[in-house]
Amino acid sequence: MKDQAQGSGRSYSVAALASAYGIRSTTNEHGTPRDVPEDVLIAALEAIGVHANTPEAVRVETRALADAQWRRMLPQVLVVGSDGLETWVIVAENDQPEVWLEDLTGRWLTSLTIDPARRDARFVDTRTLTRYELEVPGGLEPGFYVLRARSNGDQSRSTVIVTPSSTPTVRPGLGVAYHPHSVTSAQSWGIGEYTDIGDIGYVLARACGVDYLEVSALSPVGPLSSLDPMPGHAAVNFDPNFPATVRYLDPVNIRVEDIPEIGYVTSADRSLIEWAKEPLEGRNTQGSVIERRAVWRAKESALRVIFGTERSYARETQFRAFKASRGEDLVKFSSWWLGLTGSEQGSSGEIEFASWLQWIAHEQLSAAHARMRDGAARDTRSSASCTGGPIGLVRRIPLGCRHGGYDAASLGNAVVNKAKVENWNELAADVGTTHVAFMPLLQQWRQVAHLKALVDSVRGTCARVVLTQGDLLFTQKWLCGPIGRKRAVDVTMDHTPLLAALATAGHLYGIEIAFDALGLEPWMREEIDAYGLPIIDAVDPFDTEPRELWHTTVTGSTLRTLGDVPIPGMLSGEDVELSHQFVKNVMGKRRESLPDVRTRRAGVVSRLVSEGLADPTSSDRELADSLYASLSGELTPWLTIQLADGVGETRPASIAGAPGYPHYRIKLRDSAGGEVRVENVVENARLRNVLAHVAALREDRFAI
Repeated sequence: MKDQAQGSGRSYSVAALASAYGIRSTTNEHGTPRDVPEDVLIAALEAIGVHANTPEAVRVETRALADAQWRRMLPQVLVVGSDGLETWVIVAENDQPEVWLEDLTGRWLTSLTIDPARRDARFVDTRTLTRYELEVPGGLEPGFYVLRARSNGDQSRSTVIVTPSSTPTVRPGLGVAYHPHSVTSAQSWGIGEYTDIGDIGYVLARACGVDYLEVSALSPVGPLSSLDPMPGHAAVNFDPNFPATVRYLDPVNIRVEDIPEIGYVTSADRSLIEWAKEPLEGRNTQGSVIERRAVWRAKESALRVIFGTERSYARETQFRAFKASRGEDLVKFSSWWLGLTGSEQGSSGEIEFASWLQWIAHEQLSAAHARMRDGAARDTRSSASCTGGPIGLVRRIPLGCRHGGYDAASLGNAVVNKAKVENWNELAADVGTTHVAFMPLLQQWRQVAHLKALVDSVRGTCARVVLTQGDLLFTQKWLCGPIGRKRAVDVTMDHTPLLAALATAGHLYGIEIAFDALGLEPWMREEIDAYGLPIIDAVDPFDTEPRELWHTTVTGSTLRTLGDVPIPGMLSGEDVELSHQFVKNVMGKRRESLPDVRTRRAGVVSRLVSEGLADPTSSDRELADSLYASLSGELTPWLTIQLADGVGETRPASIAGAPGYPHYRIKLRDSAGGEVRVENVVENARLRNVLAHVAALREDRFAI
């Protein structure tokens, strides 16, 4: 759809309008470039509120876009370096604007002077506007500020991000990664808890020289109702790998007995707590599965008893400080989590309970982080992996927002209506759920605020955050178009303010921000590296395609297979058998094709033999150790061992084409089929061997 404007020589087209909004008119499909159908572009534009279904609509929207910048007095977001930044302010003709900079508390910092000689004008709507150039000064401390402007009764504000000029120091370290819900202890209520994280980290640091423990899936999967689903509730909606929010913690992992107020409950209330836990005692035994529904039902009654116990003055002060630090957002989240609507939001008692749960969860995870650091600090080994001091916990957090979740709701107009577009990346992952599509170029201040709040929310609970789905900050692939003819379309994001927000928040709050390399193209890696943000490369040892390591940008590495199948499972082929049985017996389907396990294993053996790390008679255990030894040869500062690989687990974390596979209910087990628990994790000879083997290879490179 093209149209020539009469007398202007200007050409209007759907493709040009889409391109101006970051929606590409071409896409790459299986390595072959192709044009995106015009009706798909129109649908993508409609999804962000831009009408382009007629030539007249295209003309109107194109002209409106040209005028859009002039309708804002100030830009949405400004990224300022050490040398300052030139920007603009737009006011009515002959008006003299007042422009000043303030911090986030509203404290005035400095006034900005406009240069009357540096200006231009444009007629927009029914009046002439003047754009003055001005300069945000350099030399500001890294952080977040607010630029304000006032003119003739009109006011505007802009989020200012002053980025740090120095690159964060990378602390080398050897770490272990695992899903906390999968490892319990004798004290657990049938699920891995925050206290268990600290205990595992401490013993691994003390006995095996581990510097950090990487944990994931700690956020709530949905509102309170999702912890007590109705029969027939889709299993995938219970998957903690797809959280409803990344800024809050799941209360189901709280250790009830570690709440200080439990020491002051009455004897009758203590009996109630013990009775609540009693049915779960057997769930810590061999062969049991994780029943979140039963766990939460028992814990909720116990937690409400403790919540009703009077807190000391100091504890109450700490609780109030936590609520103040989270502000109104904690109240909004609590209302959402409880499912309160309308007049029900006045239920201050319930909101107070939900806020208290978040405080307790944050307090216990912070204690786990401190305990892990204590174990690493007291380690007296000569290995250099602890250069720069102990690290502690590392949290793995996705950047995507789940449809229907709290983060998506709080972002409001910064995300696209699900009814109009779906995120192709998540559909292709076959997980049975979709993440929201972020608005390109629009509502950036909301996205910046969300990322800042994400980093702020983890303070005290970890030393480092590894962000997954990082490509969402750069490009997205939407699935949109007429019903029955939906096609993929690529959308470009303005990544500069988003990366700046993460780098600055990490600097401000003392959190190391890193990116998982999965999905990142080379140019994305370069942009991330420009902000000094580390990248973790996940290597699939069974991938037969040639692999290039970006040595200039990769800071850490780990082994991860397609579907997160443990290395022992890939070598033995149990993932294939389990996949076949689950799809056949549970889903009632038949696998059309299954991978050849012997061929897959032979390829790995051949490569390791050529590198001198194994021989044709090596056992599966020796091969798994050799694969991590091979990875150690790249000598990235961070190396992460998957706990499932270390202990010999063979069951996959997911099954392609089977979104209902309940991996989040399965407890970790070792090569002999025994349950891995806090009490026996360091007794696992296989784990100790691979950690010692890898640490020895790294010792010369990272010697103190």
